[in-house]
Amino acid sequence: MHKEIIGKVHVERWDSLGDLVRYAGDNPNPRSSDKRTDNTWSGSQSLAEAVDLCLTGWHDIRPQVDEIFGQMEEHINMAFGDVFEMCYDISGDSVDIDRFVHGEPEHMLEYVTVPSGRMGRVVRVLVNGAANCHVRPETIRNRGAIVVALIDVLNKLGVGVELWLESATLDHYDTNTLHSQLCKIHSSEERLDIDNLMFAMAHPSMLRRIGFSILERTDWKPARKLAVEGGSYGQAHAVTQAENIQADIVIDRMEDATGDPVTDGVKYIMSTIKGLSLI
Repeated sequence: MHKEIIGKVHVERWDSLGDLVRYAGDNPNPRSSDKRTDNTWSGSQSLAEAVDLCLTGWHDIRPQVDEIFGQMEEHINMAFGDVFEMCYDISGDSVDIDRFVHGEPEHMLEYVTVPSGRMGRVVRVLVNGAANCHVRPETIRNRGAIVVALIDVLNKLGVGVELWLESATLDHYDTNTLHSQLCKIHSSEERLDIDNLMFAMAHPSMLRRIGFSILERTDWKPARKLAVEGGSYGQAHAVTQAENIQADIVIDRMEDATGDPVTDGVKYIMSTIKGLSLI
């Protein structure tokens, strides 16, 4: 784990999800992160169960991801395939009659495969994992399914994906200081297994067990009064590190999410990949 103060933000950064989750699981003095009541809100029975789910796999939102992708499949398939460039040569697939009549030696047309503009491209995605206490677990899961579907689409388009998760917390009592949990969930250099992203992106325990545990362990001073039994654990804040990691796509506060998770999720993903000129 790397610590850094950037402006008024106390940033704690992990280079992998496994490192972050194991750090949270090693909490010697868990408080609300290990609370055994109201498990529907947190999505798991305990901190240990949340850590195990993350490390061994949680795939409950797979049907939602498949439904979202299924509605976009035709559009995505149209973007697949080779890109061809026409050139003239003394031999080829067809003849250009006009050039032939005028005695041009290179009157034959040939179609040469050229690399797609998507090849070699890397898109950095930053997702806000923070949510206030009134945000329902199903809202977290629905938003997460859209995020996972977006990553799946980018991957299928042949684009390298670097995925980051940030949970930024504001101190109720002193708005001049923030805490940021920043984690690289996936590197573009690694093979993407979409199922491995689901817990981090869509499970309530990623914040309400894992994130709480990190706040209980941090040396960010306001956490001493926020991350206690019965405490608020701070207020969810917009992402703070988009510029720092040079994010191309920012998926911010869950409170801003509205509409049908499938229909509007499809519209969002299509507008995002079109905005990046990927199709």
